[in-house]
Amino acid sequence: MQTLTKQQMDLIDDIMEGWGAWVYSGRIEVRQISLIGKLIASINPQDPIRLMCDDDTGLLISRIVSDIKLRSRTEYEILIQYYVYMNNKYQIAVMFYRNRELNARGHSLSTYRNLVDQSLENTRKYLFENYVKLSKVSANTVGAN
Repeated sequence: MQTLTKQQMDLIDDIMEGWGAWVYSGRIEVRQISLIGKLIASINPQDPIRLMCDDDTGLLISRIVSDIKLRSRTEYEILIQYYVYMNNKYQIAVMFYRNRELNARGHSLSTYRNLVDQSLENTRKYLFENYVKLSKVSANTVGAN
């Protein structure tokens, strides 16, 4: 798929923000979330009022996110940090940069910032494609080419 349009990006971001709030509320358990992520979330308390998606949408998105987890643990962790814990891209890059196990080769922080940007772009495309395929939303209604 080509780059998502702004309308498609806005749609998937809205859906994922609702899913993130749904997961954060405990509607579904996200297993094996890193301790570093939990620590960051406790340091940066989130706004308790977040709009959640409904259970059907939450389960559908969770199914797609499970496929992402099987495909790439890193992309999965970035999604969780970004949408569930609402950490910004810079915070996520710093988390990866400071993790000695992940940064064994001594990559720069800018390398991790690029990784986070590219990962979010790729997973948004994947999420959009699969959401359209599995839901009743028509790709034409959200500006598909």
